[in-house]
Amino acid sequence: MTLLKIGITKISLILGITIVLASCNAVKNVSGNQFLLTKNTIEVDGEKIEDPGVFSQLAQRPNTKLPLIGIPIGLHFYNLADQKADSTFNKWLYKKEKREKRMIQFLSKKQLNELENYYIGLNNWLKKSGDAPEIINEGQTKTSLDRIKLWYAKRGWFNVTATYNISKNEGKERRAEITYNVTRNKPYTINTIQEKIASPIIDAIFQETKDKTFIKKGSQYSATDFENERERITMQLRNSGLYNFNRDYINFEADTVNTGNKVNISYIIPERTVEENDSIKTAPFKVYKVNEVKIITDYSFANQGRKFQDSARYNGYTLYSYGKLKYHPKAITDAISILPNETYKDVDRNLTYNQISDLKVFKYPNITYQEDPRDVKNQGLISTLFLSPREKATLDASFDAYTSTIQQLGVGFSGSLFLRNVFRGAEILQISGSGSIGASKDIADDESFFNISEFGVNTKLSLPRFLFPIPVDRWIPKYMSPTTNISLGFNAQNNIGLDRQNLGAIFNYDWRPSKTRTNSFDFF
Repeated sequence: MTLLKIGITKISLILGITIVLASCNAVKNVSGNQFLLTKNTIEVDGEKIEDPGVFSQLAQRPNTKLPLIGIPIGLHFYNLADQKADSTFNKWLYKKEKREKRMIQFLSKKQLNELENYYIGLNNWLKKSGDAPEIINEGQTKTSLDRIKLWYAKRGWFNVTATYNISKNEGKERRAEITYNVTRNKPYTINTIQEKIASPIIDAIFQETKDKTFIKKGSQYSATDFENERERITMQLRNSGLYNFNRDYINFEADTVNTGNKVNISYIIPERTVEENDSIKTAPFKVYKVNEVKIITDYSFANQGRKFQDSARYNGYTLYSYGKLKYHPKAITDAISILPNETYKDVDRNLTYNQISDLKVFKYPNITYQEDPRDVKNQGLISTLFLSPREKATLDASFDAYTSTIQQLGVGFSGSLFLRNVFRGAEILQISGSGSIGASKDIADDESFFNISEFGVNTKLSLPRFLFPIPVDRWIPKYMSPTTNISLGFNAQNNIGLDRQNLGAIFNYDWRPSKTRTNSFDFF
């Protein structure tokens, strides 16, 4: 019965608030020659549509309403505010000749000023927290119309005609809705495709994957296809050694003059432009090769300008250190996809960023390229990786106390020690422990106060490679960040009617074949 009363009370309260809000004047702050926008309607070729993409082009939308009850609560909240709070307060204060004097005597001059500030601040808060009435603005309505036409033009409808109509709501003063009428007409399709590529090198690379183009003859024109094609060509060229190429070099020319709803497309990729002696000239694009890869293993702001004290060479890489080199070269180079004496590829830099971060031994790396001044053909690069080590050890600990129906008092603790590069191979050793003791009256034969306990310790070693009898790089390459995990743990529990000891060991492999998937295989 009590629950029923509570339920009825809540329902009554909600209904009461709803009735009060519904009875508020939504057009309180809408002047006589203005209209509150209540609805947008879009009709395309005579049919109403609900396409979110088209509606997102509208510059004006009705005030947000609460679901189910359909009340613009934000608007009503805004209308609660006094729009001229400062003048209202002054009008009240000076309405009677001696009111200000009496208020100063009763409060003080300072407190009277604070009262005024509070009144103004409260109303400003109401306005800020609420939603101002969405008043129909014909300038913004025309902007919405232009945006809708542009939206369809980007999808091949170049001859869109559109109008709008503002109609008053029947029986409701100062309220109106807008209807947008759109006629798309016949769309344009891709007709001929030509290539105006000045560089023979770029043209040769482009032809290799021409079949993967997003722009195809006979398909309806779409601006998105051209953006995707620009990105595709840029990635293809920058992963084929064109270090100086960027997407701004790619342009498209669309001819629709007297084509009968057809579009003739031309790819335009000019030669490279370089600035020399305050003038701009053209130069041929070149395929670059990475001549050298330098790795600074202990970079920091404080180390800038210092001389290296140690170095090592491994598989064409050169590793440097401001102090004694603390890493086995292979552990670092296995995480680097930028290969010495290989063609420059932009993807190698991105893979290296991810693989170095996956080691969890260094902070996010900085990778730079510069043209090799020793290269007589001016087609060589020097790549430098600046690696900043994380702290060698990290310690975390926590304590808590609790009570329950079984335990009158319990105290628990946990902690973990995180050690990086323990064997100079970028390994990570994690030692964690936890424990708790508690007092329970349910154990009658134990006179000690703390008669419940649980303790555990776990050790985990992670190696940034696969420990396997044969090489597996062919199936699981290094860009998948292969990891071997070895864990050993022990747990002892002394509880009510339950005493046990557990010893567990795990040997497993982890690798990440894609950004969205991680594979794990438990060997035992």
